[in-house]
Amino acid sequence: MKQLCIFILCLIIISCNDTTNPNDNIIKTTGNYIKIKEDQSNDVLLPLKKGNFWVYKFVYDTTDINTIMYGYDTLTVTGDTLFSGENFFILSNANCVSPVCMDYKIFLTNTNNGVWFHDLFTYNLNYLEVKYPANNNEIYYSEAYKWLFHSHDTSYNYLKAERQLKIETNQYLTVEAGNFNCYKFIESYNNFKLYDLGNDTLTYYQSIYYYALNVGKVKEEIYHITYFKGRETKKEKLLTYTLKEYKLY
Repeated sequence: MKQLCIFILCLIIISCNDTTNPNDNIIKTTGNYIKIKEDQSNDVLLPLKKGNFWVYKFVYDTTDINTIMYGYDTLTVTGDTLFSGENFFILSNANCVSPVCMDYKIFLTNTNNGVWFHDLFTYNLNYLEVKYPANNNEIYYSEAYKWLFHSHDTSYNYLKAERQLKIETNQYLTVEAGNFNCYKFIESYNNFKLYDLGNDTLTYYQSIYYYALNVGKVKEEIYHITYFKGRETKKEKLLTYTLKEYKLY
Protein backbone atom coordinates (compact mmCIF):
# COMPACT_ATOMS: atom_id res chain seq x y z
CA MET A 1 0.00 0.00 0.00
CA LYS A 2 2.84 2.34 0.89
CA GLN A 3 4.55 1.61 -2.44
CA LEU A 4 1.29 2.34 -4.28
CA CYS A 5 0.95 5.71 -2.56
CA ILE A 6 4.54 6.60 -3.47
CA PHE A 7 3.87 5.60 -7.11
CA ILE A 8 0.73 7.78 -7.30
CA LEU A 9 2.60 10.71 -5.73
CA CYS A 10 5.34 10.40 -8.36
CA LEU A 11 2.74 10.48 -11.13
CA ILE A 12 1.22 13.66 -9.70
CA ILE A 13 4.62 15.35 -9.50
CA ILE A 14 5.47 14.37 -13.09
CA SER A 15 2.12 15.63 -14.39
CA CYS A 16 2.59 18.96 -12.59
CA ASN A 17 6.07 19.43 -14.05
CA ASP A 18 4.78 18.61 -17.54
CA THR A 19 2.33 21.53 -17.69
CA THR A 20 2.46 23.19 -21.11
CA ASN A 21 2.73 26.96 -21.32
CA PRO A 22 0.17 28.13 -23.91
CA ASN A 23 2.55 30.90 -24.97
CA ASP A 24 5.13 28.33 -26.10
CA ASN A 25 3.27 27.87 -29.39
CA ILE A 26 3.08 31.59 -30.19
CA ILE A 27 5.42 32.93 -32.88
CA LYS A 28 6.44 36.55 -32.24
CA THR A 29 7.60 38.66 -35.19
CA THR A 30 8.29 42.30 -36.02
CA GLY A 31 10.19 44.38 -38.57
CA ASN A 32 9.83 46.28 -41.82
CA TYR A 33 9.44 44.96 -45.35
CA ILE A 34 12.48 44.40 -47.57
CA LYS A 35 10.97 45.08 -50.98
CA ILE A 36 7.71 45.82 -52.76
CA LYS A 37 6.42 42.97 -54.91
CA GLU A 38 6.54 43.34 -58.67
CA ASP A 39 3.51 41.11 -59.20
CA GLN A 40 0.75 42.74 -57.15
CA SER A 41 -2.01 40.28 -58.15
CA ASN A 42 -0.68 36.78 -57.46
CA ASP A 43 0.25 35.23 -54.12
CA VAL A 44 -0.98 38.33 -52.27
CA LEU A 45 -3.74 39.05 -49.77
CA LEU A 46 -4.92 42.15 -51.63
CA PRO A 47 -4.68 42.03 -55.46
CA LEU A 48 -3.81 45.55 -56.61
CA LYS A 49 -4.43 46.55 -60.21
CA LYS A 50 -6.26 49.58 -61.59
CA GLY A 51 -9.93 48.69 -61.99
CA ASN A 52 -10.12 46.10 -59.21
CA PHE A 53 -13.02 46.73 -56.86
CA TRP A 54 -14.74 45.17 -53.85
CA VAL A 55 -18.25 45.92 -52.57
CA TYR A 56 -19.07 45.31 -48.90
CA LYS A 57 -22.35 45.41 -47.04
CA PHE A 58 -22.12 46.53 -43.43
CA VAL A 59 -24.19 46.91 -40.28
CA TYR A 60 -23.02 49.49 -37.75
CA ASP A 61 -24.26 50.02 -34.18
CA THR A 62 -23.43 53.50 -32.90
CA THR A 63 -22.90 54.40 -29.25
CA ASP A 64 -26.64 54.99 -29.13
CA ILE A 65 -27.85 51.43 -28.65
CA ASN A 66 -31.14 52.25 -30.40
CA THR A 67 -29.43 53.43 -33.58
CA ILE A 68 -28.36 50.89 -36.19
CA MET A 69 -27.05 51.94 -39.61
CA TYR A 70 -26.88 49.84 -42.77
CA GLY A 71 -24.76 50.72 -45.76
CA TYR A 72 -22.22 49.78 -48.40
CA ASP A 73 -18.48 50.27 -48.76
CA THR A 74 -16.96 50.21 -52.24
CA LEU A 75 -13.18 49.94 -52.53
CA THR A 76 -11.74 50.68 -55.99
CA VAL A 77 -8.13 50.72 -57.21
CA THR A 78 -7.90 53.98 -59.20
CA GLY A 79 -4.18 54.30 -59.89
CA ASP A 80 -0.77 54.40 -58.26
CA THR A 81 1.72 56.91 -56.88
CA LEU A 82 5.20 57.13 -55.36
CA PHE A 83 6.17 57.74 -51.75
CA SER A 84 9.92 58.08 -51.19
CA GLY A 85 10.44 56.39 -54.56
CA GLU A 86 8.27 53.37 -53.70
CA ASN A 87 5.11 52.44 -55.56
CA PHE A 88 1.80 52.48 -53.68
CA PHE A 89 -1.66 51.99 -55.16
CA ILE A 90 -4.44 54.54 -54.71
CA LEU A 91 -7.71 53.06 -53.48
CA SER A 92 -10.91 55.08 -53.38
CA ASN A 93 -13.20 54.08 -50.52
CA ALA A 94 -16.85 55.13 -50.96
CA ASN A 95 -18.82 54.71 -47.74
CA CYS A 96 -22.56 55.01 -48.33
CA VAL A 97 -25.33 55.16 -45.75
CA SER A 98 -28.40 56.26 -47.72
CA PRO A 99 -28.72 59.00 -48.81
CA VAL A 100 -25.19 60.15 -47.89
CA CYS A 101 -21.90 58.90 -49.37
CA MET A 102 -18.42 59.82 -48.20
CA ASP A 103 -15.33 59.15 -50.29
CA TYR A 104 -11.71 59.10 -49.21
CA LYS A 105 -8.42 57.72 -50.50
CA ILE A 106 -6.02 55.21 -48.97
CA PHE A 107 -2.60 54.05 -50.18
CA LEU A 108 -1.58 50.38 -50.08
CA THR A 109 1.00 48.05 -51.59
CA ASN A 110 2.01 44.38 -51.40
CA THR A 111 5.49 43.62 -50.09
CA ASN A 112 7.56 40.56 -49.26
CA ASN A 113 5.85 40.34 -45.84
CA GLY A 114 2.31 41.54 -46.48
CA VAL A 115 0.09 44.51 -47.28
CA TRP A 116 1.47 47.86 -46.16
CA PHE A 117 -0.44 51.11 -45.67
CA HIS A 118 1.02 54.59 -46.20
CA ASP A 119 -0.38 57.04 -43.65
CA LEU A 120 -0.19 60.66 -44.81
CA PHE A 121 -1.39 61.99 -41.46
CA THR A 122 1.07 60.43 -39.03
CA TYR A 123 4.44 61.67 -40.19
CA ASN A 124 4.14 59.91 -43.58
CA LEU A 125 4.86 56.51 -42.04
CA ASN A 126 4.19 53.05 -43.47
CA TYR A 127 2.34 50.41 -41.43
CA LEU A 128 1.74 46.72 -41.93
CA GLU A 129 -1.97 46.23 -42.60
CA VAL A 130 -2.02 42.41 -42.79
CA LYS A 131 0.93 40.00 -42.83
CA TYR A 132 1.66 37.43 -45.54
CA PRO A 133 3.21 34.89 -45.57
CA ALA A 134 1.95 34.19 -42.06
CA ASN A 135 1.79 31.30 -39.62
CA ASN A 136 -0.96 30.14 -37.31
CA ASN A 137 -0.60 31.68 -33.82
CA GLU A 138 1.86 34.27 -35.07
CA ILE A 139 1.75 37.72 -33.45
CA TYR A 140 3.27 40.68 -35.28
CA TYR A 141 4.32 43.60 -33.06
CA SER A 142 4.81 47.18 -34.22
CA GLU A 143 4.62 50.77 -33.03
CA ALA A 144 1.57 52.72 -34.13
CA TYR A 145 0.42 56.32 -34.09
CA LYS A 146 -3.26 57.20 -34.03
CA TRP A 147 -4.88 60.45 -35.07
CA LEU A 148 -7.11 61.58 -32.18
CA PHE A 149 -9.88 64.19 -32.28
CA HIS A 150 -11.14 66.06 -29.21
CA SER A 151 -14.73 67.16 -29.73
CA HIS A 152 -14.84 69.79 -26.97
CA ASP A 153 -12.21 72.04 -28.58
CA THR A 154 -11.78 70.43 -32.06
CA SER A 155 -8.08 69.85 -31.37
CA TYR A 156 -6.01 66.93 -32.64
CA ASN A 157 -3.06 64.96 -31.36
CA TYR A 158 -1.23 61.70 -31.97
CA LEU A 159 -0.99 58.84 -29.53
CA LYS A 160 1.77 56.27 -29.73
CA ALA A 161 1.01 52.66 -28.85
CA GLU A 162 2.14 49.07 -29.35
CA ARG A 163 0.05 47.36 -32.00
CA GLN A 164 -0.45 43.60 -31.94
CA LEU A 165 -1.68 41.61 -34.92
CA LYS A 166 -2.51 38.00 -34.01
CA ILE A 167 -2.91 35.58 -36.93
CA GLU A 168 -4.99 32.44 -37.33
CA THR A 169 -5.01 30.40 -40.53
CA ASN A 170 -7.55 28.17 -42.32
CA GLN A 171 -10.64 30.13 -41.31
CA TYR A 172 -13.46 29.05 -43.63
CA LEU A 173 -16.13 31.67 -44.32
CA THR A 174 -19.27 31.83 -46.44
CA VAL A 175 -20.50 35.26 -47.53
CA GLU A 176 -22.63 36.48 -50.42
CA ALA A 177 -19.54 36.70 -52.64
CA GLY A 178 -18.74 32.98 -52.14
CA ASN A 179 -16.85 30.51 -49.96
CA PHE A 180 -13.32 31.40 -48.86
CA ASN A 181 -10.41 29.98 -46.87
CA CYS A 182 -9.14 32.99 -44.94
CA TYR A 183 -6.38 34.33 -42.76
CA LYS A 184 -7.82 35.86 -39.60
CA PHE A 185 -6.10 38.95 -38.17
CA ILE A 186 -6.97 40.15 -34.66
CA GLU A 187 -5.79 43.72 -34.18
CA SER A 188 -5.37 45.16 -30.69
CA TYR A 189 -3.33 47.84 -28.95
CA ASN A 190 -1.46 48.09 -25.66
CA ASN A 191 -1.42 51.38 -23.74
CA PHE A 192 -3.84 52.92 -26.18
CA LYS A 193 -7.25 54.57 -25.98
CA LEU A 194 -9.39 56.03 -28.75
CA TYR A 195 -11.49 59.11 -28.19
CA ASP A 196 -15.16 58.65 -28.90
CA LEU A 197 -16.10 61.43 -31.33
CA GLY A 198 -19.41 62.13 -29.61
CA ASN A 199 -18.42 62.93 -26.04
CA ASP A 200 -14.63 62.61 -25.81
CA THR A 201 -14.94 59.51 -23.66
CA LEU A 202 -11.94 57.21 -23.64
CA THR A 203 -12.93 54.00 -25.40
CA TYR A 204 -11.29 50.74 -26.45
CA TYR A 205 -11.80 48.93 -29.74
CA GLN A 206 -10.68 45.62 -31.23
CA SER A 207 -10.79 44.87 -34.95
CA ILE A 208 -10.82 41.49 -36.68
CA TYR A 209 -10.11 41.09 -40.40
CA TYR A 210 -10.48 38.07 -42.67
CA TYR A 211 -8.47 37.99 -45.91
CA ALA A 212 -8.48 35.34 -48.65
CA LEU A 213 -5.38 34.79 -50.78
CA ASN A 214 -5.58 36.51 -54.19
CA VAL A 215 -9.05 37.86 -53.32
CA GLY A 216 -8.76 40.53 -50.64
CA LYS A 217 -10.69 41.33 -47.49
CA VAL A 218 -13.72 39.06 -47.03
CA LYS A 219 -15.02 40.18 -43.65
CA GLU A 220 -14.37 42.77 -40.95
CA GLU A 221 -15.62 42.94 -37.36
CA ILE A 222 -15.17 45.74 -34.83
CA TYR A 223 -15.79 45.25 -31.12
CA HIS A 224 -16.34 48.15 -28.72
CA ILE A 225 -14.64 47.03 -25.52
CA THR A 226 -15.71 49.85 -23.18
CA TYR A 227 -19.36 50.18 -24.15
CA PHE A 228 -21.75 47.26 -24.71
CA LYS A 229 -19.47 44.92 -22.69
CA GLY A 230 -17.29 44.23 -25.69
CA ARG A 231 -20.06 43.29 -28.09
CA GLU A 232 -19.73 43.70 -31.84
CA THR A 233 -20.48 47.21 -33.13
CA LYS A 234 -19.67 46.76 -36.82
CA LYS A 235 -19.80 43.83 -39.21
CA GLU A 236 -18.81 44.12 -42.86
CA LYS A 237 -19.01 41.28 -45.41
CA LEU A 238 -17.93 40.99 -49.03
CA LEU A 239 -20.92 41.26 -51.36
CA THR A 240 -19.20 41.12 -54.76
CA TYR A 241 -15.81 41.86 -56.32
CA THR A 242 -14.07 42.15 -59.70
CA LEU A 243 -10.35 41.58 -60.33
CA LYS A 244 -8.60 42.60 -63.53
CA GLU A 245 -6.08 40.34 -65.23
CA TYR A 246 -2.52 41.15 -64.24
CA LYS A 247 0.31 41.15 -66.78
CA LEU A 248 4.02 41.68 -66.24
CA TYR A 249 5.55 43.89 -68.92
